[in-house]
Amino acid sequence: METEGCRSPQYIEIGRTGVVQCYFFSTFYGVLWFNSTETDLENPFIQLVDSEKSGDGYLIGNYDIYLNGSLVIKKVSPVHDQTFTVVKFASATETPVSFSVVVTTTVISKVGHPVIAECGSEHRSCYIQSDGTSEVNCFIRDTLPAIPLKWLARTAGINRTVSTDVNVTRNGITYTSLIVTRNLFKYSTLLSLLVCKAKSLPGMLREDESYIITENRDIVIDLQPVKTFIEQDFELKLSCSDLKVDILVWKKQEYFADNFEIIAFVYLSDLSENNFSKIFNDHYKLDEDGSLIVPYAQERDEGIYECSFETGLTGSKNLFAVVYGINFYIHFEFHFDYFQKDKGMYLITR
Repeated sequence: METEGCRSPQYIEIGRTGVVQCYFFSTFYGVLWFNSTETDLENPFIQLVDSEKSGDGYLIGNYDIYLNGSLVIKKVSPVHDQTFTVVKFASATETPVSFSVVVTTTVISKVGHPVIAECGSEHRSCYIQSDGTSEVNCFIRDTLPAIPLKWLARTAGINRTVSTDVNVTRNGITYTSLIVTRNLFKYSTLLSLLVCKAKSLPGMLREDESYIITENRDIVIDLQPVKTFIEQDFELKLSCSDLKVDILVWKKQEYFADNFEIIAFVYLSDLSENNFSKIFNDHYKLDEDGSLIVPYAQERDEGIYECSFETGLTGSKNLFAVVYGINFYIHFEFHFDYFQKDKGMYLITR
């Protein structure tokens, strides 16, 4: 059963209009508001008595009061971070009842999510290559109160805390929280999913998690490419692994190009609410198991495709050499007998 009174604590944002919500069962005779736990009935800063509003706070325009008795603060400032008391009279002759409500003032993050520095403030997820000496940074700027952060390594739906350095600085009335970890591959081999997780007051963030997938560039894997033939406007589907993958990254290298370009990354787990993916070109699709799909293949889809994956127990890679129909005989009978790995890239040789 809902009870009469004011929920406590309540949160209001500095610089905006704030409402301290209260609930009363029925029509009342009077409601008086005090900005402390002391209630001098002769001196409320605002009151609503017999449907008439009065009080110094009302007269100078800083406060208003709803007909249900809730307090309206026209422009919230840090001084409103305090305990208010409201006294309610059911009638002019009955003994009043009082309620206290703790009000906490906030400054809300402009970005709306934890920011991983390596991803930039506009993105909640990204992919990087790193090594045993690399670090990743996560922060939230200009909030009140400070928002605690932590780094988690997430594998197969399991979260594990990783060691971090934490720094909280103050700038005027707001705080910036920063957290750094260098322990990128403690719970994985080739790919690691790190989650920057925030614990904030209600309404301060739109999303409380951001993600970074890091690939260990110190690991070298010898690969024999799987040759794949495609035809005009037929579907191309490349399956990353027969194993149940947890994290995977798709890349493509054009024939005779120097570098791989990332196509997509994805995190898959039995806890579907934690899953996420990002595709960098809408020419590609991802199947439910992370397979890469081109619905209508074109000659431009030729190239070398690399899939890096992590199963939760180990990580590895697979390589695919995709050749368009009319080029198949020319490429593989006369030019491309095998692939070799050189300087971290897969190069085609005679």
